[in-house]
Amino acid sequence: GRICPASGTGATIDDVPVDRRARRVAALTGADPVRWALDGGEDFELLAAVERRAFPHLALRFRARFGRELLRAGRITAEGGVRLADGTSVEPSGWDHLR
Repeated sequence: GRICPASGTGATIDDVPVDRRARRVAALTGADPVRWALDGGEDFELLAAVERRAFPHLALRFRARFGRELLRAGRITAEGGVRLADGTSVEPSGWDHLR
């Protein structure tokens, strides 16, 4: 929602990682876990744009340093707007701490 307009680009989100426990709770309540991850509140992740060819090296270093996987969520596109892989538009939602 901020990276793309600031750089005059768009993005396609290929994968929205959702913890298995959050998926279980969503299933129990009939909620969509992906929407929770996109629109929810107090769970934060660091998002960064990385050159495609640099990602494998960075992912190895990240795992060695932090003991966690670095996840590829999607790709930057020339076409503006942010969308899911199925073409669904993703509009900014939820609380904006920088407003």
